[in-house]
Amino acid sequence: TSSNLVALRGDAMQCVVGADVSAAHCLIGGLGPDHERACNGVEVCYKSRVRLRECSLAHTGFYEVGVAINAHHAATVEVSGCTFEAHCRVLGFATAAHLSLSDCLIKSPEMSV
Repeated sequence: TSSNLVALRGDAMQCVVGADVSAAHCLIGGLGPDHERACNGVEVCYKSRVRLRECSLAHTGFYEVGVAINAHHAATVEVSGCTFEAHCRVLGFATAAHLSLSDCLIKSPEMSV
């Protein structure tokens, strides 16, 4: 896809139970800072696969909960050439999740991985 995926206080993208999604050249996250944040930018779980290429992930972590990319339960995430900006946390991975990250930029020094 090549459009914006934004949410107010929810998840901008959810991929569950074997989903296979690719996104390129789009904004993923919240509508803006503070109370306009999304909870998670991308939530990936249960053997789903997401590929992000040259996307901007911004404004996640509503009330300091949530991350730019949250993956768990055998999810696979491939991220290439993306920019992460204005997040509470950048990545959250658990329970056999797999990550491939290349040529990305993290802009905000207050964020953690």
